[in-house]
Amino acid sequence: MIIYKYLDFSQEVELDISSEDIHLILDESDDLQQVLRNISSAGIYLKSIPDKMIEQMNPAQKETISTFLTGLIERLKSGKD
Repeated sequence: MIIYKYLDFSQEVELDISSEDIHLILDESDDLQQVLRNISSAGIYLKSIPDKMIEQMNPAQKETISTFLTGLIERLKSGKD
C-alpha cells in the first residue's frame, strides 16, 4: 500500500539582497503607505544599532554614513531628489 502525505515545514534561509535589488523592489511600489512603513522599519533598525558597534567603526566609515544620512535628511526637507 502506498500512502501520500503532504508535509508543511518551515526552514530558515539566508538571502543576500543587494541595494540594487531593494531599489527595484521599492521602485515598483507606488503605495505611499508601504513606503512609509519601509522608512519606519529602516529607522527602527538604525536606532537599534548598539553604541558598541558604532564605536567599532573607523572615522571614514562614520563619515560615509553621516554624509549619506545628512543628504537624505536634506532631500526629505526639500522634497527634491
